[in-house]
Amino acid sequence: MNSRNSNMDELKRTLLKHTCVRSLHLDMEYKTCEYDLLLTLSVDEKGKDEITMYFYDVHALKLNDFGGGLSQFLHLTIRKLENGYDRVRYSIEELEHSSVFFQCNSFNVFSGG
Repeated sequence: MNSRNSNMDELKRTLLKHTCVRSLHLDMEYKTCEYDLLLTLSVDEKGKDEITMYFYDVHALKLNDFGGGLSQFLHLTIRKLENGYDRVRYSIEELEHSSVFFQCNSFNVFSGG
């Protein structure tokens, strides 16, 4: 197994533990008119063990039943798309309740404090 697949597998395991949505922020890049999404997740509602992910050039964003109290992405998964548009390389989806879905060109993951 190559390092890239290993990193993706590790990220998928991390996302299974980090289910509480601490913040979700969407920005439009002025020069390109592309949307970027900043998502912070934690292990619990108090913010334990936060991770932040920055998704670039977001497409087809769908949010369902979000807010009104603690929102969780219980089985968030990221998969690399083999075929698709040049600007769409990854698909992100919450599998348990279909509470979020989007596609993006690239992303970065940052560990919290």
